[in-house]
Amino acid sequence: MIGKKLLNLLKALSPTEFRRLRKLCQSPIYTNNADHLKFYDFLRKHYPDFDSPKLQKEVVFKKIWTTEKFDNWKLRNLFREFTRLTESYFLLLAQENNKLEREKQLVHIYGQRNIFDFFEKGTKGLLADLEALPYRDKAYYLQKAQLLEGLYFHPLKEKYDLRDKTFETATNSMDQYFMFTKIQQGIASKSLQNILNKPCSLRFLDLLKSENVEALLETNPLLQLQYQSYQLLVKPDSIDIEAYELLFFNQLHQLRAADQQTLFFNALNFLMGQANKNPKKFNSIIFRWYKKGLDQQLVMKEGSFDTPHFTNIITYACLAKEFDWAWQFIQNYQKWLDTENAAGVLSFNLAKWHYFQKEFEQSLALLTNCSLPKAYNLTLKNLEIRVIFELFLIDYSYHKLLFAKIKTFEAYLRRTTKFTPLKKTPYFNYLSVIYKLTNCLMHQKTVTQIQYQLLPQLNESANIIGKQWLLEKVEGLA
Repeated sequence: MIGKKLLNLLKALSPTEFRRLRKLCQSPIYTNNADHLKFYDFLRKHYPDFDSPKLQKEVVFKKIWTTEKFDNWKLRNLFREFTRLTESYFLLLAQENNKLEREKQLVHIYGQRNIFDFFEKGTKGLLADLEALPYRDKAYYLQKAQLLEGLYFHPLKEKYDLRDKTFETATNSMDQYFMFTKIQQGIASKSLQNILNKPCSLRFLDLLKSENVEALLETNPLLQLQYQSYQLLVKPDSIDIEAYELLFFNQLHQLRAADQQTLFFNALNFLMGQANKNPKKFNSIIFRWYKKGLDQQLVMKEGSFDTPHFTNIITYACLAKEFDWAWQFIQNYQKWLDTENAAGVLSFNLAKWHYFQKEFEQSLALLTNCSLPKAYNLTLKNLEIRVIFELFLIDYSYHKLLFAKIKTFEAYLRRTTKFTPLKKTPYFNYLSVIYKLTNCLMHQKTVTQIQYQLLPQLNESANIIGKQWLLEKVEGLA
């Protein structure tokens, strides 16, 4: 079979690009081997899938060299040469489609060949193009530093002109690039540390602390935004989240798409952590961030919704009692769900929407036949327990169903190997409290007795899923 790398390269070409590849095979500038054109004419019959049995090595060899005996080395050499030819074609296409890259390559060549006038003029032109871009981020400062350093250190450049700021500007640009890089690496390092529970060493980041960082940040709002995003992870109490929100969305247009999403989700993760401590304050802020993220097209990835974000948006909308907005969101965005799990995700979120409006029977009916990927089993079972408990508070005859679901959930937690003990423990504690509370109510214990028994466990333990909801249930007993 033809080499995997070559086939992947050819599949990546559009129909127009693939047709134009024939002209390259005819060009004496790129090849003087007539076999390349024969090979192309054979391949074009199989574009774009290249899955025909006729692509076996022996068949290919016979098409190119009709009278010769099969020679594997000769054929492999043809594959290597054609791969290099295709790679040259990719570079040519890149230059055609990207004027800036073409100009950069030309300027580099002028510099190497000591055509200094063209090199200097071209460098200044590239700098002007760079200044015209909206970004003042890491990539901007790196390109600026490289262009200015290339100009300053060229052997034909005058080094001692007092009016020339080339070296100073290059140095300042490299400093800004260094700060952007170290702060971004700091964000990634701290995030990994939080997820993997493993300390990550990052050299030179502490150097920023010894500099007058605040003065440097004042001149670059985008760098200030990156630094505050890092501080969210290391010193969360030092950040005014509303001021950060204003800075983030004001500077959004200066961020490239990937950086927009990285900082957006970094802030959301921080807000959700804070909401566990102070839900009354942060739930509304999270909902506001999600709404703005939808408006700015930050939440969806590659034209589809991840299940967690779709669910979170509905949850925080309902917590803000924006039920009409949540319903409209479901109607407008359900078509963007991952098709494989769309039906289950939709049923689950409709069940959640009914739950928040205290329409528990409708919620339970949707959950009964709801199918989600195994990764969401805990979330699904958690909501089901809540709904049945709410129904139990209205009608004690639900106690048998509730006890059965609790036992089933506990058995699942003991059996599954998909979650660590650290992940399981909060759910065991949650089920324990619900079981005790249900049992107390069934045995008609007084409110004082129930609160005396359960409130210490709830107040003293931070390792309980749905702690705030459970506290509300116990404290709200009448």
